Amino acid sequence: MSDRRRFAALLLLLPGLGLSGPVHDPMRPPDPPATAVTAATPAVALVLNSTLIARDRRLATINGQRYRLGDRVAGATLVEIVPTAVVLERGGRRQRLELLPSRVRSAADR
Repeated sequence: MSDRRRFAALLLLLPGLGLSGPVHDPMRPPDPPATAVTAATPAVALVLNSTLIARDRRLATINGQRYRLGDRVAGATLVEIVPTAVVLERGGRRQRLELLPSRVRSAADR
């Protein structure tokens, strides 16, 4: 058997070896673990991971999940998305999540 035929036969065997699955993106953050949410579950610490602002949409990634304006996030409503922060509202109270806390950002800007 020639080298070309051996190579072709090897290529035909690769899918059976499990080497032809979906490609993993090494830059994508890991998916958060799935957890059951009940009324007795304590409040989850919310972390703003990223924001995307375009002409036709605004998105925020909070705890690894993507949200749009008006979406519910841990019982609060997402009411504002700006380049470095988002604002959530729950029961008339507002909470601001920032990409970098202001004390870190001000130190880095010096």
